[in-house]
Amino acid sequence: MTQRRVIRFLIIGGIAYVGNIALITFFIETAGWDTTFLRNLANLVTTLVSIVATYFAHQLYTWRLEDSEATVQVFHGRAFLIYFSTAMASLIFRAMIFWILDRLGLHYIVCMTISILVVSIFSYVVYDRYVFDLTTKKGLT
Repeated sequence: MTQRRVIRFLIIGGIAYVGNIALITFFIETAGWDTTFLRNLANLVTTLVSIVATYFAHQLYTWRLEDSEATVQVFHGRAFLIYFSTAMASLIFRAMIFWILDRLGLHYIVCMTISILVVSIFSYVVYDRYVFDLTTKKGLT
């Protein structure tokens, strides 16, 4: 784990976080999704959008996979499946945290912020060790 990589991970995460806030605010404040079920649905939708966007951002920026052959192999190989599986596990965990905090009466942005922070640590470790690890080729097989 390099300090540079952690900083790049945080930059991508920060950008994704701003996008999440904008999207969930749109759904809840503008589209009127302001019930417990709809707030959780809004959280789910914003998370799915974020998963797709951050995969490419992490692949190209955080872990700097610039070699086109490696990029194709990572995207189409085991690495993408591990990324997606990790993201789905994170999504479930994030949704549970969001739901609990929402039921406790916290503002939806606070719920989302806490849930993102909790799952980000887990995600980084898995992505770094199993998805984008080109030194041992774990992500490419």
